[in-house]
Amino acid sequence: MNNATLDGFTLTAGYAPDRGGGMYNYYSSPMVTNVIFIGNWSYQGGGMFNDSSNPTLTNVAFSANSAGLGGGMYNTFGSSPTLINVTFTDNSTNDRGGGMLNYSSSSPTLTNVTFGGNSAAYGGGMDNQASSSPVVRNTIFWGNTATSGGPQIYNFDVGSTPAVSDSVVQGGYAGGTNILTGNPNLGALGNYGGFTQTVPLLAGFVRHRHR
Repeated sequence: MNNATLDGFTLTAGYAPDRGGGMYNYYSSPMVTNVIFIGNWSYQGGGMFNDSSNPTLTNVAFSANSAGLGGGMYNTFGSSPTLINVTFTDNSTNDRGGGMLNYSSSSPTLTNVTFGGNSAAYGGGMDNQASSSPVVRNTIFWGNTATSGGPQIYNFDVGSTPAVSDSVVQGGYAGGTNILTGNPNLGALGNYGGFTQTVPLLAGFVRHRHR
């Protein structure tokens, strides 16, 4: 799907025994816009699996996807997608990366992304391994759970050092810049007037704005 564009779709109930229940990108960089990945399953990357790929995702939702590794998205072998206005909610794995797993020098860039209600053994929201250092800005990690470590963000090795700034992280994030810890009062995933489903901020929280 190199240089392809996927716009205005819902990908649901996909099943792949190995990789990418909803979408599998291999040495490709598609544009994915206004798309919902819901209820997909694979051993690796329930919603999306990226291998040596750099897709751009805008106005996308990953919900209720599950996998052995990387419930919502699994990035590996230098995959560094760009995510703008993306929601990860209620994705799960029994191992690593409920919302997102980054492995083997995979360092995506996240702007205006929400991780809520995702679950894993390690890294309920996000798990980073093997020199994977995402750039995360204006993003929310809240209400994610992990049975063994890192409910919001888990960094497996010293070479994985995400740059997290201007973001809301439940419990805080050591080494981050301008990290807020107030409850963002996340609502339920649904249609709130945009191009795809989102999780709204309920009354009582004002999202940090940037110039």
